[in-house]
This record gives sequence, structure tokens and C-alpha cells, in this order.
Amino acid sequence: MALDNTIPEKVTHIDNFLLPDNEIEYEVFDAVAPKVLPLLSATDRQGVVEEYEDGGYPAGALAWALNAIQSPVPRSVVGIVRNYVPKLRDFNSDWFGVDRALRSAIDRCGIDESK
Repeated sequence: MALDNTIPEKVTHIDNFLLPDNEIEYEVFDAVAPKVLPLLSATDRQGVVEEYEDGGYPAGALAWALNAIQSPVPRSVVGIVRNYVPKLRDFNSDWFGVDRALRSAIDRCGIDESK
């Protein structure tokens, strides 16, 4: 699969199996993906996109991206994710650990205040 910086279409079914109503996961992923994907290595970007497209787990893909990031996290990403974490907790107790992944990325790489 050729990688580019485009965001895949939302996954709504896998082989006639309807996915749970995880729209909140799609919202947070779609909001930050354009800012996070370019910061990842090609291998990590491929894994994140596959988790999003094939697995249908956008919160898992976002946690993967945050765990893989090796440069300062854009301030806008921090704000968006922090605003969504309570909604993710309400939806599935933040099962994929997006909040933990964000805190780890900030501890590891810091925050880019310019973005």
C-alpha cells in the first residue's frame, strides 16, 4: 500500500459486520490525524492507517500514533485530544489508552507551542 498524507475514509463495516457506534473515536482521530501523521515514520504511519482502515479502531490508531511520535506534540493536538478524553472515557473508558499515550508523548517529546 502506498502511503501518503491522506486520511482514509471512515470504516463503517467489515465483511458485513457493522461496527459499534464509535463515532467519537472517528471525530478525535479525524481532528488530529493531519497534524500527527506527518510526524511519524513511514512504518508507524502505515501501522496507524491500517489500524484505522482495517481494524476500524480509530482510538487505537490515535494511541499508536501518540506512542510512536518522536517529535514535540503540536499544542493544537494536545488541546483537541484533552477535550475528547472525557468523551472517550464515557464511551468505552478510554479502552485504548489515548489519555495515557498523550501524557507519555508529552513527557517524552514535549509540546510544540508554535503549532
